[in-house]
Amino acid sequence: MSKMFASSYIYQQRMSICHSCEEYVKALKVCKACGCFMPAKSKIAQIRCPKDKWKEVYGTDDKEPITLGLF
Repeated sequence: MSKMFASSYIYQQRMSICHSCEEYVKALKVCKACGCFMPAKSKIAQIRCPKDKWKEVYGTDDKEPITLGLF
């Protein structure tokens, strides 16, 4: 069973994306595209941005994911 909340790493990554988005209203911390309060929405693991700028996550480790290189 996966966790309900995203890790702190994922949360920070999502909020960083929101802060640079034209749909984000910084004063209210809401998204104009979906109307959500983003500090709450971006903490939920299995939810996505309506503009597909970030997607749901199923692994919620509190660290940067390990990537494998081919070389």
